[in-house]
Amino acid sequence: MTRSALIQYEKKKIQKLAKEYKSKGYRIFVNLPHYHSPYPIKKFVPDMIVQKGNKKIIIEVKTKRSLKKRREAMECFALYARKRPKFRFDVFISNPRSSISKSNRK
Repeated sequence: MTRSALIQYEKKKIQKLAKEYKSKGYRIFVNLPHYHSPYPIKKFVPDMIVQKGNKKIIIEVKTKRSLKKRREAMECFALYARKRPKFRFDVFISNPRSSISKSNRK
């Protein structure tokens, strides 16, 4: 899968999660067009921040391949959430299924 295909895959997963959290009554801030953007944490912008009452969840959605590229950002988000009692940091790792061509099947 190409890099741009992986990015599109992650965006679709982020949109799906945003709909799920919104249906549960959370305010959502998503780092995608047509959404209110989440605020930066230090120098990084998370994929999503959701809020319900005082509870806030910082969310990153990654594939196995993109996980290493955002390591510094994820460490920043984890530390930020750890220092604030009403915050939590969640990482969703979602890998696209690899397609198997007919010639490779037994």
